[in-house]
Amino acid sequence: MTETHAPQAKALEILKQPGEQAALALDSLTPGEQRALLLGLPPGRQRQDLALLSRKPAALVRLLAPEDFYATVMEIGPEDALPMLELSSNAQLGYLMDLQLWVGGNMDVQRLERWLELLHACSPERTTRFLEKTDFELLVLWLERSLLFVEREALDALPAELQGRVISPDNYHHFAVKLGADLELVRKSVQLLFAESQELFLALSGNLGTTPLAELEEQLARWRQGRLADRGWPDAEEALAFYLPRAPGALAAQPMPLPDGLDEAPAQPLQRLQAGPRLQAGLEAIGEPVLRARLATQLANLANRVIVADGQPLEELASLQSALARVAGRLEIGLGELGATTTAEVVALLAGTPLLHLAQVAEGALRARQTRARALLGGDGGWLLGMLCPPRPERLAALLQRRPRFLPGPAEPPREFTGPADLQSLDRDLEHAEAALVLARALGVVSAGLPEPFPPGSLPARRADLELESLLFTLVARDLLALDPAPAPLPVGRLPALFAALPREQAALAARLRGWASARLGAAPPAGLGGLLDSLARRAAEELLGHDPRALDPRYAAGIWLQVEPVRG
Repeated sequence: MTETHAPQAKALEILKQPGEQAALALDSLTPGEQRALLLGLPPGRQRQDLALLSRKPAALVRLLAPEDFYATVMEIGPEDALPMLELSSNAQLGYLMDLQLWVGGNMDVQRLERWLELLHACSPERTTRFLEKTDFELLVLWLERSLLFVEREALDALPAELQGRVISPDNYHHFAVKLGADLELVRKSVQLLFAESQELFLALSGNLGTTPLAELEEQLARWRQGRLADRGWPDAEEALAFYLPRAPGALAAQPMPLPDGLDEAPAQPLQRLQAGPRLQAGLEAIGEPVLRARLATQLANLANRVIVADGQPLEELASLQSALARVAGRLEIGLGELGATTTAEVVALLAGTPLLHLAQVAEGALRARQTRARALLGGDGGWLLGMLCPPRPERLAALLQRRPRFLPGPAEPPREFTGPADLQSLDRDLEHAEAALVLARALGVVSAGLPEPFPPGSLPARRADLELESLLFTLVARDLLALDPAPAPLPVGRLPALFAALPREQAALAARLRGWASARLGAAPPAGLGGLLDSLARRAAEELLGHDPRALDPRYAAGIWLQVEPVRG
């Protein structure tokens, strides 16, 4: 059993034990061992169940870093995680509120009311502790949006719809709960404040109407951003650094120390990361706690940068998962770009290089390929590249997106880049496209264009159904047969002559096409020309030249553009 799986196995064993026996086994451990057991379980109900087995469950719950506490509550579902909320520390619940109460840059009153209702469902004590420890401005803003202060003499003058919405915990301060606010929630919260924290109640009452709402919200946003920054959340400008390209040589020229780890480093980035083979081997080989904490802190920071830079909801666990997928792919690519092949080389890079810099090296590699794709698709022959055999056109187009993703195949959805193999696939696509355009220019199709519409009796009958590779093979065939060089289908009557001029076997056909290209193009061929000609030869040998040309049904002739009826006029 690996060291990684041992805490999970022990935690599951304790969960199966009778209550007293489980409590004894759990409480006999050190806090570090207890935390390892909690984190050995995935975020969810089992983690909560394990903590509740202890005689001091609050101590166990508070061993979780705020991020791990948050993931646990949200995976369970807040309504089912009331024990976790009841036992939480102020820092844990504060982190949860900082993520949950804001939509964009604005505090959402309805979200606050939902969480206050949940806290009331926990206990008056937990609700009071939150009210006393949260930002004073948050409560003022909430009450400003929920209450109207009413003088005693003006109570009878209230509109009819507010007459039944008056509250007064001390029969001195009178408030009307605004329409749209939750009357019962506001009533019991104000009564709780008055009963348990009169000083806070009086301070809030005295502040109503004294500060503009925009000013309150701006101050709240500053407090929140400061707390989130302490937990590795960047501002918008810092977040964009994830997408800054960095040359591999710049790492050696400007070495940087590793960022420090958080005092309570979150475990979930390491738990949720679906790492590629290089990164996974390196992480598994690193057991030193301080270094692992630094790596976990950096992974959390990188994921947060992606979430902020891409404008994803901070509070959604799905945002974190998709961000970690992007981070894992970038790090795997960065390690590959720096030539790390052995586990020892990977460990050395992880221990001595900020992960942000590895991600930036990967970004530089992607940008270089974006530049090539942009030049191809934006050039005079770019219109032809949409005719390439799928999924090349879609993959090249996806590469030009602001946040590119990789398209594995024609029927598959885009996904994050996962490692060097995806870049190698892109390189083959780019070389194939570059070679196709060189060949298309040499054959005159870039300058001449294609007929529109296609001549009657041509198969395929329209441009949308004609692949560029089939067009190129057709034009090569026309050239070999000394036909008019205009971009046009091959007359079906010339098929016997074409079959006689070409070898039927793939290797010999590829050699024949290479010889033709060398004589036709003259200058040094592009890197992908050999692969392009090989693909033309393979398809022609397998699907066309293996047939008797006199018995060939033109409707099913693959890899060539045919004219089955004479062109009239």
